[in-house]
Amino acid sequence: MNAGVDRKHELIKAARILFAKKGFAATSVKDIAQEAGVNVALISYYFEGKEGLYKACLDEFAAEKMNFLERYVLKPKSAEDFKHRLRIFLEQMLHNEIENPDAGCIIRRDVESDDPIVLEIFRKTILTLHEAFVSFIKSGQDHGFIKKNIKPQILASLFMGGIQHEIRTDHLKKKFYGYSIRDEKYRNEMIEAALEMFLHGVEK
Repeated sequence: MNAGVDRKHELIKAARILFAKKGFAATSVKDIAQEAGVNVALISYYFEGKEGLYKACLDEFAAEKMNFLERYVLKPKSAEDFKHRLRIFLEQMLHNEIENPDAGCIIRRDVESDDPIVLEIFRKTILTLHEAFVSFIKSGQDHGFIKKNIKPQILASLFMGGIQHEIRTDHLKKKFYGYSIRDEKYRNEMIEAALEMFLHGVEK
């Protein structure tokens, strides 16, 4: 890796940590440069300022989301295929959080700020994913794979909201109960429980 690429990588790495911790507005280019151990002028040189660096921090996250949508959130061909794709959807959401926790934290922290940069990335990632998931559920209802008496928008919000809650409170579960979505056993148990509740409910 050459020096230029290495400095860019260090800036992105430092910026992700600080944006996740403090938010876009409260993080200065000076803070980022100090964290990365480089000259502050390199932020303008490589990214044309803080906004460009912010986008660079989330580009990979956005690309992964779009790639996932194109590959998996498609119209299910059977009830078994619907369940299989739902499982993959769950696994991917948790995998993204484990592999790139700062990106998700950045978006969750800044989305209510009304900053146009944040909102643009939110629309490209979380909102697009939600809309695709609504369509996926509706397709499952249209084909009779799941019940039709609940609006797909509500089902999607409850399902995705439940997973997001698991992600947001993971540090608390680890602190007080000793388990985490990063533990494969617990993660698999949680996925199975979510699928069972979504597809069959909890009524005896």
